[in-house]
Amino acid sequence: MLGIEQAFDAVVISGEVGVAKPDPAVFQVALRDLGVGPEQAWHIGDDPLTDIAGAHAAGLTAVWLNRGESLWIHGEPEPHYEVSSLLELAKLLPV
Repeated sequence: MLGIEQAFDAVVISGEVGVAKPDPAVFQVALRDLGVGPEQAWHIGDDPLTDIAGAHAAGLTAVWLNRGESLWIHGEPEPHYEVSSLLELAKLLPV
């Protein structure tokens, strides 16, 4: 662990739950632990397959963390949003 888990309401570790992204089941574990539905959750990640496709498969809003400012060449599904820094997330969230 990184020592930051206390800052989060849920921490889901694939090795502990026995399923990994992009399998929707790992996202469903997080949703269950948080007590929210997929329409209420966003997943932010930098991997087009495991993060973006996985979030879509689970019904979450998918945010691509594109720190290298790469072009999206990965086909469908595309991310709902794209950010180059986590600091950009604040302007995407509803007030």
